[in-house]
Amino acid sequence: MTCAVVLICDTNFILPSFATAISARANIALDGVPVIIFVTDATEASLASLRPAAQSRDIELTPAQIPEIEAFKSSHRDRFLPVATLSRFWVDRLLPSNISRFLYLDGDILINLSIDELLMAPIPENGILTAPDTVALCAGEVGPGPRREKTYLDGLGSTFDSYFNAGVLLADRSGWRAIADNAMQFLRDHPEKCRSSDQSALNAVTKGKRGMLSQRWNYQSDHMTVLDPRTIGVEPAIYHFTGGPKPWHQATWPWDESFNWAYRDALKVLEGLGVADPKPSPAQLAEGLAHRARAWSRLKYYFPWRRITRGRRIRQLLAQGAGGVSLAAGVNKAA
Repeated sequence: MTCAVVLICDTNFILPSFATAISARANIALDGVPVIIFVTDATEASLASLRPAAQSRDIELTPAQIPEIEAFKSSHRDRFLPVATLSRFWVDRLLPSNISRFLYLDGDILINLSIDELLMAPIPENGILTAPDTVALCAGEVGPGPRREKTYLDGLGSTFDSYFNAGVLLADRSGWRAIADNAMQFLRDHPEKCRSSDQSALNAVTKGKRGMLSQRWNYQSDHMTVLDPRTIGVEPAIYHFTGGPKPWHQATWPWDESFNWAYRDALKVLEGLGVADPKPSPAQLAEGLAHRARAWSRLKYYFPWRRITRGRRIRQLLAQGAGGVSLAAGVNKAA
């Protein structure tokens, strides 16, 4: 059983992806686990100057040509993500032949504790392991927002409890081709149902082939706006900076400067090599800050009980999980 940690990005997102890869490598003690960044619009020549820097952190940087992705531009409805995010559908053909499983990571993630336990976790046969999306926090709530979410989930044949975030995904390579093909077909046939593009499609086609992990393996921004788990003695292994602003764009609630250690290291390692430091436009940054402000205001003034009910739900999600992963890992027993 040989596992690889995999990120896929375009040239514009090399720097954040490199930071995620640095944090992954720092938290893997197992032997023989490659950390690979595939770059979809790069060539061997364009990556040559970056390879020594990547090798200094034991990270592989590899070009990945995926011409098929062009056919999905009209089906890709997620305005917050480039169509390059669909590249994960072809990851099985990019990997070395000796890799039997892979941990896919989005490029806006910080790994803060060991992931050895996750890399060795039993995966459903020909299936995947994932963690819940923040939509799970709406379970049992009433109002326009939860109704919209339920309509979306119904269109995928999913539920509040079963819908997952695809930014951290452990897959059995032997089953990935069938999953990816089915997801691509769903995306082609039902783009109007796929507001989160490939994530939506993957949720629609993996019923019976997935196990759900503890939330500590994918703790997202909307979780953090409700509860900083460190205040209850829990340190997630993986933080996921969903939405904006990312902490390296502006270290503000709920993510402070301490979450930028890997990004700072990536900046240092790649300094002077011509790697872009992608920044949001002023309008995008303002939109992200406004969204966070609304979230804070709603929880404090309009729906204060949701901080309690969602906090309780997060505690449950941190404590539960499947796939043989120890649920107590990262939990302070004294808490």
